[in-house]
This record gives sequence, structure tokens and C-alpha cells, in this order.
Amino acid sequence: MVTDVIAVQHTMIDPNTEAIQICGRFRQPNDDSIVVTKDIVHLSNYDSKLTNFNRTEIDSILKDKKTLHEFITKYQPTSDIEYFNKFIDEIISLNGFKYFLRETDGELNHFMVDNFVNEEQVKGFYRTGSSLRSQYKNSQHFSVHGDSEYVFYSVTDDELLQYHDQTVTTTLNEFVSTKVKEIMEYGHTGIGLQLNLEFLRSTYPKQMKVIDNYGLESAKTLDYDIDSIAKQLEEAKGLKALIPIIKYVQREFTKTKYTSAEIEALLKKGIAETGLNDLKPTIQLLRNAVLLSDRCNVKKDNNGNWIKGYEVIEFIQKF
Repeated sequence: MVTDVIAVQHTMIDPNTEAIQICGRFRQPNDDSIVVTKDIVHLSNYDSKLTNFNRTEIDSILKDKKTLHEFITKYQPTSDIEYFNKFIDEIISLNGFKYFLRETDGELNHFMVDNFVNEEQVKGFYRTGSSLRSQYKNSQHFSVHGDSEYVFYSVTDDELLQYHDQTVTTTLNEFVSTKVKEIMEYGHTGIGLQLNLEFLRSTYPKQMKVIDNYGLESAKTLDYDIDSIAKQLEEAKGLKALIPIIKYVQREFTKTKYTSAEIEALLKKGIAETGLNDLKPTIQLLRNAVLLSDRCNVKKDNNGNWIKGYEVIEFIQKF
């Protein structure tokens, strides 16, 4: 049995009547040797914003509706203007009391009143995470399994309606980042943790693919920020293409000072050896492999003038 009180409110099932009737459709076979065990599962969300009225409140509501209905119908004006008559009819319809009257004689239909009372009562069963379970637990027709409980989902039904595939990407990235952090850092464990993550993967596959490609543990270092993670992945992708030239630098350069001309010459040689002809022999290319000093005096030329260059301080990539 499946209930969605947010999107399809009329799917609410009364555990005290409808649930019993549904399960009663699965009857004992005529063959007495066959033993039937009924395992019943009711999947449902809940909505704390649901309003439900008790019998006293309903009687008061119906009394007010009746007063307004009788006043309008008793003194209902007639007009040659069609839209005016239609407007009066709409007021009567919006008041809703006509719904509780029998079509045959216009008297109060007590069956419809009882139905209204029951609907309001059932709505109360779906306002919290424990109220529906309590109804089944207190019933003489069901034995509630010990594992039966609500799994807390980080993403609410209202948020699902607000954040979808038509939402601006940056907004959606920020939302999913926040939810992953919430799931990972605020007490979700075991099946609850797995269900929440899988729910995000199925609902927001593009965003979760970024995090999964980076790894949940690694994503933690970036506060699960999808935009930052995507940037890191893009940089790593570019760095991967540079592995041959980085290995060349590690092999040919040492921790010493080089003039700008010496650096350019060595990089040109490396580009030729690796076949990465789209690369330029720039200082920025070298910085992908090593930590460089600021531009500084390296050595003097034959005339005693200082030649500028850089010092290789450290190799920053490990291959």
C-alpha cells in the first residue's frame, strides 16, 4: 500500500477500515493444507502541515456553512446579466454546504457528514512520523513488526517540488551540496545513510556523479561543494594530460636556479620528446610540476650584469 500525502492526498488509507479491506482481498485458499502468511507493507510520507478538524470543529464549520447557504439561497437575486447569476452560483459552490445535502429532497446527508468526519480523522494519522504506525499498532487486525519505522529523508517532499531539473544549475548544486553534507555529518548511519545517498543519486544524478567521481571522503575536504569539486576534477583532468611533460621535468630539472632562457630551452626539448606539440614552453607550464621562486637574479653574464630566472624549490607531483 502506497500513500503520498504531499502530491496525491487522496491516497491516504485508513488503517482501521480501508487497510483491513485491502488485505482482506487476499483470502485463504479453499485447500486447508495451504497456510497463508500475510506480510503487509505500507509506504507513506507524512506532512506536519496537514490540517484536520475534530467533530466539534466540524459541527461548527457545517453550522456556519449552512447559515451562509440558507441566506444566499433564500435571498438569491436574479438578474438578466448572465455573469452575475454565475457569480452567485460560484459563491454557493465555494461555500460547499450543498455537497452535504441530498439531491432528492435537499435535506442533510448524514452519510456525507460522517464521511467528512472520517476524512478529517484520517488526515490526522499522517501529520507525524509516528501517528500512522501507532494506528496500526493499536489495531487488533495487524501485528506491527519491530523494524517498522520511518526512515528520515534529508530531502523533503516540498524541497523535491522546489528543486528539480528545471532549477538553475548553480542553485541546484548548492542545494545538493548542502544535503550531502547534512547526510554525512548529522547522524545518518546504516540503512538510513545508504537510502538517503541512493535517493540523491536517483533524483539528482548529475550533481551526485560529480561527488561520486571525486569520492565522498575526498569531497569532505571541500565541504561537499559541487562547484569546487567540479573545478578540482577539471584541473585534474588537465593535469593528467600533462603527465608525460611532468615526468620529463622531474627527470631533467634539479633543485637549482635556471635562467629564463635555460628553462625555455629545456621545456622545448621536453615538448619535442613527448610529442605534446600544443604546449608552450612557459613558466606556467613548469609550475604544473614544480614549486618555483619569484623571479630573481640567477647569475651574471660576461659583462657582469645579472641574468634573471627562477629557482626550483620543490617537485609538487608524485608519479
